Amino acid sequence: MNELKKYQFELSIILVLAILKFLVVPVLQWQDQTVEQTQLLQTRLSKAKSLLASKEQLASRSSQINERLEQLKAHIYEPESAQQLKLSIQKQVEKMLQNYDLNASSLGWQNVIDLEQASLTKIQLEYTFSGSGQDTIAYLLKLSSQPKWADYESLNVNVRRQKPGRLGRMTVRSRVAFYMLNEEVK
Repeated sequence: MNELKKYQFELSIILVLAILKFLVVPVLQWQDQTVEQTQLLQTRLSKAKSLLASKEQLASRSSQINERLEQLKAHIYEPESAQQLKLSIQKQVEKMLQNYDLNASSLGWQNVIDLEQASLTKIQLEYTFSGSGQDTIAYLLKLSSQPKWADYESLNVNVRRQKPGRLGRMTVRSRVAFYMLNEEVK
């Protein structure tokens, strides 16, 4: 007992340090975590309040985007198999070439490309045709006025036998891309 009294000061320091280590420090850590969680919740709450405050604006913007999407869908082919779409487009192109008295010398499909970010499938047609200058220009104008978009990736025109007042004969080699909506957009 006397020895304990002899080291009473040192023992009291050890007791205070033990209390600090096992009681006060965990309480302070818990308090810091609570403050951090509270700040995070306050940030989320302020974001939610700002979204609720702009709810009408967001709804209006959403309806505008949906209207624009519907307008764009009118210019893009509906989802179907790529082979069916290729066949449909090929028949249409061949019929239009025939209507304008143009001769197709080659017609070939390129690889189908899936544009995941845009939710579209890109189908490319490469073909060569020839005919009179007037018919060729009329055909190209008609093709560009179609309701479904066609993206001309390349268009090479070779003109022969051109004279004053006459356009001559044209040979056109073209790569055209058509776009089809992917199934999930529908």
